[in-house]
Amino acid sequence: MKNYTVPKRDFQKREYFMVEADSSIEEVRKQHPSWRYEYLDRALGKYHVFSLPKKHRDVFLLKRMSGKGLLEKRDGESTLKSVYMLPEKKLERRAPVPEEYWGEGDSKSEDCEDSEMRGEVNEGEDSGRGISGMKRENSEMKEEDNESEDNERENNESENSESENSERENSERENSESENSMNEEGENEEGKNEGEEYQEYEDRNKNKNKDIQDIQDLSSRLAKKESKKVTDSSQLVVEKAREEFGIDDPQFSQQWHIVNAEFPGEDVDVVPVWRQNITGKGVVTAIIDDGLDFDNPDLAGAFCAEGSWDYNDNTALPRPRLQDDYHGTRCAGEIAAALGNGFCGVGVAHGSRVSGVRILSGSLTAEDEAAAMVHALGVNDIYSCSWGPPDNGRAMDVPDKIVREAILKGVQEGRSGKGALYVFASGNGALHQDSCNFDGYTNSIYSITVTALDHRGLHPQYAESCAAVMVAAYSSGSGAHISTTDFKEGCSARHGGTSAAAPLAAGLYALVLEANPALTWRDVQQLTVMAAVQVHPEDPGWQDSAIPGRRYSYKFGWGKLDAAKIVAAARDNYRLLRPQAWYYTPYLHLGEGQKNDDKNNISSHVQPEGSNLPWPDHSVIFSSSFDVSQKGIANANLHHIEQITVTVNVSTSKRGAVYIRLVSPHGIVSRLAQQRPHDTDSSGFNNWTFSSVAHWGEDPVGNWEIQVINTEPDSQRVEFHGWQLRFFGECVDPKRARRFDMDKDYSEEGEKELTSILSVSSLSTSTSALPLSSSSSSSTLPLSSSSSSSTLPLSSSPSSSSSSSSSPHSSHTLPSDHADWYFLALLLLGFGICMWMLKCRKKPGRARQRDEYEFEIINPDEEDSDFDHNSRFQPSIDSSEDVAGSPAAKNADADDENAETAHDELFNNSYAQDDQSAFNTEEEERERLFNTSNADDPFRVSDDDST
Repeated sequence: MKNYTVPKRDFQKREYFMVEADSSIEEVRKQHPSWRYEYLDRALGKYHVFSLPKKHRDVFLLKRMSGKGLLEKRDGESTLKSVYMLPEKKLERRAPVPEEYWGEGDSKSEDCEDSEMRGEVNEGEDSGRGISGMKRENSEMKEEDNESEDNERENNESENSESENSERENSERENSESENSMNEEGENEEGKNEGEEYQEYEDRNKNKNKDIQDIQDLSSRLAKKESKKVTDSSQLVVEKAREEFGIDDPQFSQQWHIVNAEFPGEDVDVVPVWRQNITGKGVVTAIIDDGLDFDNPDLAGAFCAEGSWDYNDNTALPRPRLQDDYHGTRCAGEIAAALGNGFCGVGVAHGSRVSGVRILSGSLTAEDEAAAMVHALGVNDIYSCSWGPPDNGRAMDVPDKIVREAILKGVQEGRSGKGALYVFASGNGALHQDSCNFDGYTNSIYSITVTALDHRGLHPQYAESCAAVMVAAYSSGSGAHISTTDFKEGCSARHGGTSAAAPLAAGLYALVLEANPALTWRDVQQLTVMAAVQVHPEDPGWQDSAIPGRRYSYKFGWGKLDAAKIVAAARDNYRLLRPQAWYYTPYLHLGEGQKNDDKNNISSHVQPEGSNLPWPDHSVIFSSSFDVSQKGIANANLHHIEQITVTVNVSTSKRGAVYIRLVSPHGIVSRLAQQRPHDTDSSGFNNWTFSSVAHWGEDPVGNWEIQVINTEPDSQRVEFHGWQLRFFGECVDPKRARRFDMDKDYSEEGEKELTSILSVSSLSTSTSALPLSSSSSSSTLPLSSSSSSSTLPLSSSPSSSSSSSSSPHSSHTLPSDHADWYFLALLLLGFGICMWMLKCRKKPGRARQRDEYEFEIINPDEEDSDFDHNSRFQPSIDSSEDVAGSPAAKNADADDENAETAHDELFNNSYAQDDQSAFNTEEEERERLFNTSNADDPFRVSDDDST
């Protein structure tokens, strides 16, 4: 088992940072002897971690240069290629759902996580906690059911119950002692190394086999008695599944997400897959979370120790150590809880294995996080992540660069080059108007972002929506929850939130990978898009897509995951995708930034697509467009779009007032940023990258338009500075495929000449301004001007600009980066022409030297007023206009003229003869002196000669 232990860190006294050396690490250490070497990074193997005392003089420089590339040069040699600080940080679980949203009702839900926050960790309403609690729950459930039987049956069952009560009491005492002993052992384990702990884990497993068998026998008897008492006809389908697969797990009847008896069809449809003997065999899912209770009877046989690690406590086994470390164990049970062991419930991929990667229970660094994202990459196939930035409607965070590099490594090298799967929960912040496009983890093209549905097929109010949502899976809501395993060897019937939806999806993907192990990470995404089942087609948030018969929604993604359909699609002659290709537009700078300073009255009327907040009248819209040519796409080897990213630079006084959307050439709309009333941050979007899966299958050729809307123009400032569009999809020619490098700017390979027309439209919206959805057949989105009844298309074409001139905020074309280049080219051309003309008019030889000589010895105050200093640049005039001079001067002028003519012929130039007028006696004397001093070299020209 590989050792991932690192030296103990002291964040109170030392600063930690990592460097990428441009030379050998020995040279770096020699040049910086005060830097203490810690270890080589565990994710990529290219960064070296160092530390310094917090007050060391180098710390200030390192912080300033962190993430900015080349750090320093000494004696002409660069020693460090890059440096990144590693501050202490803590990752967040998905937020629990507020208590007022528990209970029955449309889209209302309960997240079991709240019960732990109310102090119900050891005892409380969650009746299924612990082994003894599970047995007590089973017995109580049987006793309640017995009351509905006839008197004779009731008496018989009562006798059996008394006998079992005696057995239960004895078993409870034994297990209570065992549990207390195990807890004491857990408290003393911190000081042990990972080897000792791992050995104890193996020994404990052997000793517990008998106890687990006793519990299973008891649970099996209780489950069999329950199966004989079914009187509700709706439960017959559940009992049929029990009989077919030998399920004696007592909580199976509560696992509506597997078989929904109350609302048929509102489940994952996994039973037909089990009939094909597809249960996830050979697939390992890593639960990156707060630990995993591998002693739980439902998980003990499925636990994968070699794929696990505790990055919080720097040890091998990810044992839950804190009172609220229940989250990861519950997620794991959804996937791999054992079938037919008479304990708790069943996992959707009960034939697969799970590993635990513990990162949420304490502080860590970006290096730790990156290592977790690719931990045991040769073992783990899927990484399930139910965490992210705070779901408070204010936070906006992106993974550190090393984490993004690690995820890229995962999809490029995981699963023997086919790519690991990263499944992320969309978030529980919708109650705060939060959006998963503000989360850099869910907002990644390498993530499968999963939102939630409840047991009635409704979209819970807590579940975040955005253009990055790919699919929906079942979770809590409308009074029902997810039944699964729990820590402290227990069971839970109160799991929920998108935290439960993501691992449920991960379990279904384990089935897909067993069905077709050749699938790449992109194939799994493609199958998700094509096999997802549309829910609530009447919902106005659905819009047509580029794929015939498929529609997309920010709330539901491409639909809900259906195990039977996606497995069938993966097996039935599925053609693997060709390698990935990509296309970058140039970064489009919008001059000095487009801004609006107008103050207008606001009244709420217009509701944008997929938002529960309306746009006010007079919202100011800035738009910019770019024409993608067929030639550019052909050069990029791109066949069609799978995912897009849009990087924007927008400054604002209130980030939550900005609404951003992208409109494709075919009218498909991606809502990138929505209004967030609680987000008052003034830092704006500093080259923030949004992603969208709504354009899957679309042809990228044509005009793409981005619209930045200031929804509070009377009180907030918004400036749009620039943007860049990137397409990722399937290549045309696999022979031209290459490995993606996130540090390379592929826009340099794009079109050589820009054909885009950049414009900014500042238009006032009206009640009928924008539709809630866009059909793929539409090409422009009209926006009504408040000053005219005619509609104005929001495009950057000259016609739209001119047509909107009557608006109070008329559209106008501003200089773009391309126009600046054109102007600069013209300026350089003009400068070159001027220099050529000056060169042509220069007069070499003696006359130029004479000018230099004259300027050195003549006081301008003594010059003759009739002397024209510009006459030497004029064409030659008749010599009869000269004032009579000395014969020697005239002869010298004649000789000079002949010599200059020969010189002109030599250089193929037609230099004008210098012909001065009105020379006085002083001029003649200067001429004589000049001839005397330069007679030996009449054509010598000074290096700094000027005209």
